[in-house]
Amino acid sequence: MTNNEKIVLMGDSIQEFTPKNFTFFKKPTYYDISEMKLEGMKKLSEIIQWGRKCPVKFCERFYGIEFLDYQKYVFMMSWITPNVVWCMSRSAGKTTLGSPFLMAKTMLLPKFEAYILSSTGSQSIGMMKKIESIAKKEIASFTGLTDVFLNELVKSANSEGFRHDPASYSYKLYSGSSLATINSNFDGSRGRRSRLNFYDEASYVSEDMFAATLPFVTQNSDFALGGDVDVTLLPPNFPNQVVCASSAGSMDDVFYKRYKEAAMHSMAGDKNYFCADIDCEIILNATYNGKVYPVPLLTQEKIDSEMKMNPTKATREYKNKFDSDLGDDIAVKKSQVIRNSVVRPPMLVNDDNSLMILSFDPAKKRDNSFVLIGKLHRDDKRGWLLDVVNGINLIDKETKKPLTTPEQVRMLQDIIVRYNGYGVPDYKNIYGIYIDAGSGGGATQICDLLFDNFYEDKHKNEKDYEHRGLIDANYDYAIPYVKRYPDAIDLIRMREPSKYKSIMYSQLCEMIDQDLISFTAEYDYHGNLTMLSEENGEVVETNYKLSLEEEIGLKQLDAMKEELTHMYKYKSSNGNIRYDLAPGFENILHDDRSYCMCLMAHALFELRSQDMVRQKKKTNNFDITKMVGVSKRPKKWGFYN
Repeated sequence: MTNNEKIVLMGDSIQEFTPKNFTFFKKPTYYDISEMKLEGMKKLSEIIQWGRKCPVKFCERFYGIEFLDYQKYVFMMSWITPNVVWCMSRSAGKTTLGSPFLMAKTMLLPKFEAYILSSTGSQSIGMMKKIESIAKKEIASFTGLTDVFLNELVKSANSEGFRHDPASYSYKLYSGSSLATINSNFDGSRGRRSRLNFYDEASYVSEDMFAATLPFVTQNSDFALGGDVDVTLLPPNFPNQVVCASSAGSMDDVFYKRYKEAAMHSMAGDKNYFCADIDCEIILNATYNGKVYPVPLLTQEKIDSEMKMNPTKATREYKNKFDSDLGDDIAVKKSQVIRNSVVRPPMLVNDDNSLMILSFDPAKKRDNSFVLIGKLHRDDKRGWLLDVVNGINLIDKETKKPLTTPEQVRMLQDIIVRYNGYGVPDYKNIYGIYIDAGSGGGATQICDLLFDNFYEDKHKNEKDYEHRGLIDANYDYAIPYVKRYPDAIDLIRMREPSKYKSIMYSQLCEMIDQDLISFTAEYDYHGNLTMLSEENGEVVETNYKLSLEEEIGLKQLDAMKEELTHMYKYKSSNGNIRYDLAPGFENILHDDRSYCMCLMAHALFELRSQDMVRQKKKTNNFDITKMVGVSKRPKKWGFYN
């Protein structure tokens, strides 16, 4: 055997197989450490121990983040509590509080894995982006931010420490701790282990997601196995945690159940639970170091404005009042709407020749007259789909006062032109205009005013801006006027609630159950939207600044969804079913916007039914025009019929 040969030996007694001239070299376990380095490590250990005991002070000292008094209270009470619920008003700073909370956890505790979970990717990523902005000192309102956290991030050639993967945003620290986002597409996340699950906007998180992700934290954090370490002598770890943060929602969602459980246990003195109930009154009168802060996070004017616009939503989100449990007879559940919600601005004009559909409810009270805008598109596999893209309340834009019926019709005509597309032939891009023909809304008067040709606003008597009138050639009232107005296009569809309401609502439920309708995501009133897209394998974030008209549109769509999710299915003793506002909400909400959604879903149902018939005819290769006595002459307005 030469000295250059290497021997790999295994066995119970390695010495008996070892040549006499063979020398073992043992890598030293201990190294000399300078006094200065030793002192530095000791100081670091002391800081970490101090930070674990005083996390608020740690964030203030090392991150440069200041907290209001109620935020300090919530932070400290949540620090080592296994089950935590934050029910907080809008503008209470849930994200501002949750971000340093997660930063401190991952920095002060080694090998600490945590997840941000939410119903949408943009929501979970929003908190991660907040952490990134804090680390990079990009928040103007935080004037004392430091580089401490940024310097602890594990960096790579492609990243400054924050990874923007399409599946998940994440970071990892030199301590071995990490934080990652998980959205509603959680199937690939099953079986993970976590020390902390942070559910952001938990009232919108589905029961399925809770069921799939809560097992992440079930393993005892003190469990250890292997080696010659006596685990009984180890100090206890920080407990695993579930933190649910949100404004109030409905009593039938999981967040309310966890809120109720945490409140009951914490009031009974159970230290495994903490429930923070921070309503708008606390925020309006927030203190900093014991003194009322001169510039509040929220104003009374803001609350009053939202209460007027959408009272049920504002009551939930500012006063922490959960909606009552409406039971199984609610027509459309909020979870169904959330499941099919997309972050997008409202569509103000049809500039891409999309096929559009409009529904109009001329309400008894003129200030409740409403137009809903939908965009149709066809999927090769699923058929026709509908995106709800805008909602317009027909009131005077400047004075906010109700309009007369003729003024409303002129506004409706302008909307029709806008969503057909300027410079586009009449009405190439409009599938149909569905109108509530209920007697209380003045349907016949509206019919009369739609028959005549009309000019675009500010272009009176200019031939290039003249548009043909509109009619429902099958509506009993309008039939005698078909010959009188030969230029009027058969594009109006009048629907009487007494005949169609129950049928249309059942069609609406079917369309939503099949996920054929998409809605705009809940608007947070921040004046902008975080839009996510994928480019070259990386998530690209766009901060979209909303115009005033777009903000109003999103608020109107939120109000529509509010009405929609409060429609109740009443069953009579003879088996008949009617749809109306849920008990207790008759004098709080209107149903005009909801009925517009019902009309639009009815239109989608009709379109899909017609499409199925056409597809069946193509499959059967059957041409009905070849039959004797059947004319091949197209209908007068074949495109629209």
